[in-house]
Amino acid sequence: HPAAAAAGGAPAPPASASSPAPEPSAGEPFAVSVLGRGLLAKPSELLAMASPAQKARDGGSKKRSRPVVSSWAESFIHVMRILEAAADASGDEAHAAAQQAQKELTQVLRAARNPGSPPHALSLTLRGLGYVFASIGLLPQAEAAYARALSEARAKGGEGSAMALSCWRDVAVMAHEQRKYAEAEVHWRAALACQAAGGR
Repeated sequence: HPAAAAAGGAPAPPASASSPAPEPSAGEPFAVSVLGRGLLAKPSELLAMASPAQKARDGGSKKRSRPVVSSWAESFIHVMRILEAAADASGDEAHAAAQQAQKELTQVLRAARNPGSPPHALSLTLRGLGYVFASIGLLPQAEAAYARALSEARAKGGEGSAMALSCWRDVAVMAHEQRKYAEAEVHWRAALACQAAGGR
């Protein structure tokens, strides 16, 4: 009787004999790490990137000369401070700050193209705009802004630049949040290659 045979302890074929375990995905650690937006550049980080460094004066003086701030940097830093101030806000206040930042960043985009603006002015402005879109749930618009920022960063600084590396991370986060997991993994692999090429 079949039941008796089973009771007799006949060994059953291993369940995994015909279905080998799948290879672990190289993107799995990334997928776990971006359940939130921990890798997405915050306004404070973008502000720091836009702020010109002070230079030591000639003659060995310990005093540092006041850095020259472009009109683009002044405007961009102002908008990032608006976003920083609204970081702990919620509801209507946060939404109003985001709308104000979006409006002002649209103006800053024009200044980013002016002569005398830093090389990565356009990339940083687009990343700021992407952050604003993401903060109010407009993820496709955020992804488009971050993708443009990445193109600019690669054109101005090359594949191995620190700006390109951080832009790859931004687009990867946006892809992941929209459940585009295959795209997120591709972007993350590109970020790893960028880091290996010298980006930090």
